[in-house]
Amino acid sequence: MAQDPQDPGTADLFPPEIQPKRPRGRPRLHPDAKTASRAASMAYRERRKARREAPEVASAIIDLSALPAWKVGKGK
Repeated sequence: MAQDPQDPGTADLFPPEIQPKRPRGRPRLHPDAKTASRAASMAYRERRKARREAPEVASAIIDLSALPAWKVGKGK
């Protein structure tokens, strides 16, 4: 009986040409670590910029305690 790491009991039921030969896990988005690190840094900078540019929220009716402190403005 052939051993299959995904299902060791049924690997011999299918011919080898039908069984997929895919690597495990998610595919890489970037070819190397340097490019991945650069993309992560750029995304972080964009999130910080968007946070600074986000409008402040103020409400006398709705409870704003669930919002982050940087989004809650002073009540008018």
